[in-house]
Amino acid sequence: MKKYPFLLLLALLIVSPLAGRGATLDQLQAQLTKLKAQIAILQNRPTADCPFDQNLSLGNGDGDGLSSDVVLVQKFLRASGYLDIAGPTGYFGRLTMGALKHWQRDNNLSASGIFGASERLALCGQIINK
Repeated sequence: MKKYPFLLLLALLIVSPLAGRGATLDQLQAQLTKLKAQIAILQNRPTADCPFDQNLSLGNGDGDGLSSDVVLVQKFLRASGYLDIAGPTGYFGRLTMGALKHWQRDNNLSASGIFGASERLALCGQIINK
């Protein structure tokens, strides 16, 4: 009979450190996601310091002169594993918006689905307001 409290205490001692590791693993996963995003930016970066200089939202890229900017965002989201499309389309549709929202949530940004100054700051370390 006295074995049960001992076994319970032993189980708590084993499980407690594992529970603490869960938070650490989540933090490491978030850092890894952020680093992957930064690498993707560097790989797709044109000559400028930050390729992202426009606010983008649902419907952009449909004859409004923003399709090349949308392509950059789509390339980033694809390379980061958030957007599952065969290739960039240059149109900011619902799939791009959903992928952006997912990335925003994972990076502690407001999941608005709008690519704006906060997103540029998170990716490039600078804010370009246009």
